[in-house]
Amino acid sequence: TRVDEQYPMSEVVRTLSPRFIESAEDFAASYPILWPNISHLGITSAAYMPLIAQARPIGALGLLYRDKGGFTADERNLLMALGTSIAQSLQRAMLYEQEHDLAEGLQQAMLPRRIPSVPGAQVAVRYRSARLGRDIGGD
Repeated sequence: TRVDEQYPMSEVVRTLSPRFIESAEDFAASYPILWPNISHLGITSAAYMPLIAQARPIGALGLLYRDKGGFTADERNLLMALGTSIAQSLQRAMLYEQEHDLAEGLQQAMLPRRIPSVPGAQVAVRYRSARLGRDIGGD
């Protein structure tokens, strides 16, 4: 979904505010383009939360309910806390992946392009990365 489209996920990313839809009628009135495509699911309410990490949106979370009509203040707070927790977890996973990719690139850059040939000797090469720290070098 693009951020400028009239969908609940786009709206919460754009506004950085959660959106709680209290009824099927509220959903149909708020999102007339989307509703005909999902009305067969029997949705009675929905909650959409922006996933915000370091003051910027990294996505959105949508929960659709078939057996719920409205949200209490406690439920809203719990769902917003869930969104915050998911955003932080996703950010940590993305940072870990970036660090892993950087370490792997550095490891590859440190390896020789080819094995040298030495007259009168057989050369064997084995690479094993260090297990502690950032796993960047291989000793």
